[in-house]
Order: sequence, then structure tokens, then C-alpha cells
Amino acid sequence: MRIYLVLSLAVIGRVAYANGDDKCGSDLLCRSSFTYSVLNHLFPPYFMKSTPMKLQGKRPFLYYMQQAVEKYNTEFKNFTATYYPTYGYFIEGINGLMGNFKDNRTYWEFSNATFGPLDKGVSSYIPSSGDKVLFNFTIDSRPRTVQRTFNGLDPKKFKP
Repeated sequence: MRIYLVLSLAVIGRVAYANGDDKCGSDLLCRSSFTYSVLNHLFPPYFMKSTPMKLQGKRPFLYYMQQAVEKYNTEFKNFTATYYPTYGYFIEGINGLMGNFKDNRTYWEFSNATFGPLDKGVSSYIPSSGDKVLFNFTIDSRPRTVQRTFNGLDPKKFKP
């Protein structure tokens, strides 16, 4: 899965620059920019959107998400976030596609092509020049470790 993520992100960056969609100018790579991409290959409508973003100081990634919605609203229509005082903002949905971890274990994975999944969220991650940042709509395939119970009892042992 991780190999697919890195390869797809590399392709996204190359396609954006090759098609002349480089919003930073005519240079092959902008010296003070990074690439922001969103990818949904799980549920219709499928989409893969990507855009170079100019760095504007040491701002958290959430700032650039808002800039993408304001400037490039045909590719980046909206996002939905929930604020948690301890952790910051958690991205629930992008372009109208909501994660639903409880029912189908889907979520938006926040990652960098160089490092893989990030250990920081959009409130604290500060992109650097050349970064390739990706939100990938993902299904968590890890087995559940919590056993469901009925009123605190093992359902196999419950007798009505």
C-alpha cells in the first residue's frame, strides 16, 4: 500500500508540472513551494487533484488547505474538520467525501511522499520546500483489537 502511495504521489507531481499547471511560474520546480494533492480511488466520484502551493512563512498545513479552497475551488471544493483541544483539527472530509471510521473504517490519511504517513496533524505540520503532501482516502485494514461486549460481558457467554 505504501509503495502505491509514493508512486501515485510522484506521478501527481510530475503530471501537474508537465501539463503546465504549475501555478508558481515557468520554472520546473518552484524553489519555495510544495505540492498539495488529494486522492480518492475507493468510492465514486473518484478524483485525483494536485496543485503546487507557494510557501508563505511557517504556516501550518491547515492554512494552505484553506488557500487551496479559496484559489482553486474547482479542484479543492471544500473540507470538513473537527477541532480537538488536545490535538488540533482532524480532517473528516474533502470535496464532500466524508470518512466514516465507525461504520466502514474509512478516513483521510495525511502523508508526505518522503516520510509516509505523518505523525502530526494539519494544525501542527509545517510544509517545507519540495514537499509532496497527500490526503489519501483510505480504508483501515488493521484487525480490530477491541472485543465487543454486551453490558461489559463477552457476548458468547451472555445468557438472557
